[in-house]
Amino acid sequence: MKQNIKIIVNVFFLVIISLTSSTLYGKESVLESLLITTSKGTSVTYQIEIAKTPAQMMRGLMFRDNMPEDQGMLFIYSPERPATMWMKNTIIPLDMLFIDGNGMVVNIARNTVPFSLDRISSGQAVKGVLELNAGQVDKHQISIGDTVTLPDLN
Repeated sequence: MKQNIKIIVNVFFLVIISLTSSTLYGKESVLESLLITTSKGTSVTYQIEIAKTPAQMMRGLMFRDNMPEDQGMLFIYSPERPATMWMKNTIIPLDMLFIDGNGMVVNIARNTVPFSLDRISSGQAVKGVLELNAGQVDKHQISIGDTVTLPDLN
């Protein structure tokens, strides 16, 4: 009986995700520019999708098998709060940047493991979490204390 309930819940979840995915991640998705300025004085620009609604946040980057190197997804929290992420149903490894209300990177999770159910914590209240392809943090020498510029964060 418990197994049947689990199956029903999982099927329901997948149906909800599939119904919302066409408007969240189809042609209607709008990419915005996000600038990261490092403590080394360099900067890098990403084109990002913004997840603000509960449905967008629940879906995140789940079920995607690729993402262009210069793209990412930003989760915005209002008000600021501690954030906990996971990689359930996420196929691609990610770097996660936890960003405070001033646009400062306050924590980084590098090369997160696809499909992992381990919790990834911000460690403090944050305004946003930026998910990038794994390896971007090291490639661009992004570190704690760097600045993220986006109108929704500042």
